[in-house]
Amino acid sequence: MQRSTILLVDDEPGLLDVCREALGEKGHFVLAAGNGREALSVLEHEKIDCVVCDLRMPEMGGMDLLRESKRRGIDAEFIFLTGYGCVSNAVECLQLGAVDYMLKPFGIEDLAVRVDKALGERRLRASPGDGLGLSTVMGLGQALRARSSFSGQLKEFLSQVRGTFAPDVMTFFFPSNDGRRPVTFRANALKNGILSWWGLVAERVLELGKPRLFDPKGLAAAARAGRDMPAAMPPMSLMIAPLVNGSERIGASVVIRLGEDNPYSMGDLQLLSFFCSHAAAVLDCTAKHRQIEDLNMGVITSLVRAVEAKDPYTCGHSERVAEYAVALGEAFGLSRHERELVRIAGLLHDIGKIGVPDSILNKPEGLTQDEYDIMQRHPAIGRDIISRVAVLDDVLPLIYHHHERMDGSGYPDRLMGDNIPLLSRIISVADGYEAMVSNRAYRNGLASRMAMETLLKGAGSQWDRRIVEVFGDLVTLGRVQAPVLA
Repeated sequence: MQRSTILLVDDEPGLLDVCREALGEKGHFVLAAGNGREALSVLEHEKIDCVVCDLRMPEMGGMDLLRESKRRGIDAEFIFLTGYGCVSNAVECLQLGAVDYMLKPFGIEDLAVRVDKALGERRLRASPGDGLGLSTVMGLGQALRARSSFSGQLKEFLSQVRGTFAPDVMTFFFPSNDGRRPVTFRANALKNGILSWWGLVAERVLELGKPRLFDPKGLAAAARAGRDMPAAMPPMSLMIAPLVNGSERIGASVVIRLGEDNPYSMGDLQLLSFFCSHAAAVLDCTAKHRQIEDLNMGVITSLVRAVEAKDPYTCGHSERVAEYAVALGEAFGLSRHERELVRIAGLLHDIGKIGVPDSILNKPEGLTQDEYDIMQRHPAIGRDIISRVAVLDDVLPLIYHHHERMDGSGYPDRLMGDNIPLLSRIISVADGYEAMVSNRAYRNGLASRMAMETLLKGAGSQWDRRIVEVFGDLVTLGRVQAPVLA
């Protein structure tokens, strides 16, 4: 077998040494670089088969290295190393064309397995005359990257498997402790009990992590030998391949062709295994990304509740600001990512009020200048709090600048006009409207009509005129509704 060349890219010399030794013992030729810029130089002068790369490094990070490599037409497999909090970046890397990712800390043996898997897929694509293997594996990767949800990716994976292997029956079994029902295609072609029996076999295959091929003659011989099999088992050719990514068992794909003619071959099993290994990396990354999103939303909700506990008049305020801001984002044609940013920023825009004394927040009359100066600190306090959560970095400027004004008289940085981030301007309008139509300690809420009149009077000086006009259209159309006041 031809010796493969691996490029390790990390700014931790100790980790580079350990990985270089382990992969070298597996027969690979291993090069190393301390950051993305050094790695790019190596990639331009050496033929590299696989790059094992950290995401966060000085000078040029892993994601920028992948983008630049693709731009320059460099052909190499990319495996990314990342901390748990960076899984969202790993998802983007897979969408850009990386083949796998690993969470730090990781086992050296697991790294060797991932590298071998990536190289195996690379050899399959490069096999002379194997146009089917090349097009199908590449097509699967592109199709999966086009989907953003676990269920969408799984559905696309099963559709690709069905289109490639033309099974009479197909089933995807989740691990037995998962609780989800199998996903089946034409299960009624088999008598009751047969598919569930294969489910038990698939569970064993998943535990062992090795694909299996069953041919009609072998199954018939097993039945004659008195093996514990369903009596009504028809002649069939069957493949079972596990979807395993490191220690994560995602499920097993069972592909069945009925009859004795045209049985599946070892080549088919190899291709199905590549399908499953590639899909496993994408599905596992998506699942972990969702776990992080759920965890983040739990933290965000707790922070919002902490602010509202200090000021009972603001109960529900942040959720409504987020709702209004997302409606504005949709009206302006913002991307899905931008709408999610504005939603999270809407929820968290007042988080800095945790650092404002209750006596100021709940004061029933106007604030003194000293008290107002303290209140004006809450965007900076909010930014400092959120800056400790790495995955919310993109939200920081939105929170920090949501009290800037178009005429430059706002705070904290007295930005003017288009220098204020667009998403902050959106939140400012949503926040202003919601604050006016809601009850406060010092006044009752205004009618929606009066709140809109105030927004229009301040358009161009306090708020972005175009955003105010679009918001007015949303109110008129009923897409934004003021809260019902007690």
